[in-house]
Amino acid sequence: MFLPDWMPICRNLPREMEFANIYFIHDLHFGSHLFDENKWERYKRLIRADDHGFVCWIGDLMENAIPGSKSDPLLQKLNPFQQKEMVIEQFIDFGDQTISVVPGNHEYNRTTKACGLYPIYDACERAGIGDRYRNIISFVNIGIGRSSKDPKNKQTHYFGQTQHKAKDCRNYGTSDFSDGIDFFAFGHDHRPGDNPRAKLVFDRHNNTIYKRNIENIDCGSGCVFGGYAAENANRPQSDKVYMLTIFGGEKKLETRGFYP
Repeated sequence: MFLPDWMPICRNLPREMEFANIYFIHDLHFGSHLFDENKWERYKRLIRADDHGFVCWIGDLMENAIPGSKSDPLLQKLNPFQQKEMVIEQFIDFGDQTISVVPGNHEYNRTTKACGLYPIYDACERAGIGDRYRNIISFVNIGIGRSSKDPKNKQTHYFGQTQHKAKDCRNYGTSDFSDGIDFFAFGHDHRPGDNPRAKLVFDRHNNTIYKRNIENIDCGSGCVFGGYAAENANRPQSDKVYMLTIFGGEKKLETRGFYP
C-alpha cells in the first residue's frame, strides 16, 4: 500500500548540480476530447530535453468520466483502462525526473470513492515510482548542490507541498496551513497564476523576527477550452505553465511562467 501523506519525499540531487528546474504537470485529462495533445507534446519535449529538469505530478491526469460526473463519458476518446495505460507510459518516460505524484478529483472522486481503487498509485507501481506517490498531499524535501553557509559542505534544502485542490484566498489560503515550506503548487481550477506569499516568523532561538517568502503557484492545465466550462460561460483559461528553479549554494528560488 502507498505511504502516508505525512511522510515527506526526500530527494537529494547531485552535489555538482548548481540548479534544478521543477516543472508541474496536472490537469492533462488523458482520454478527454479536450486534451491538448500538441501542447502536451511540446511541453514534454522541453522537460525531457532539460538536463536540470524534474517533475511534480499533481493529479487529473486521467479524464475518467463516469455517469453523473460533469464530464461526458460518451465524449471520451479512451476508456479508463486506456487512460491509465497512457499515464503509465508518461511515468516511465520521465523515470528518475519524477519527484512526487498525487491524484486529482478525476481519479479520486470517480474511482477511489466509487469502488476503492487507486489508478494513479497503480500507475506509479507499474512505472517503478510507487514510493513517490502520496494520496492527497505530497511534502517534498529536495537537497541540491553544496550550501555556501555550511562549513561541512551540506546540501541546500528546499521544502515544498503539492496537492491538486487548494484555496488561494487573498487573506488565507491553503499554502498558509504549513509552516516551513518554500513553495506550494496546485491545480484543479485551470487558472494559472504566480501568487507569491510571505509570512513573518519568530525565531525563538535568536529572538528575532524575519520574513519567509513562499512561492505559490497555480499551474494551469493541458486542455483546450470547451465542454462544461464553455457551457457554464466560464472564462477561457490561459495556456501558461510555470517552472520553479532552485539553486545550490545560496538558497534562492525563481519562478518563470511561459507558453510551451
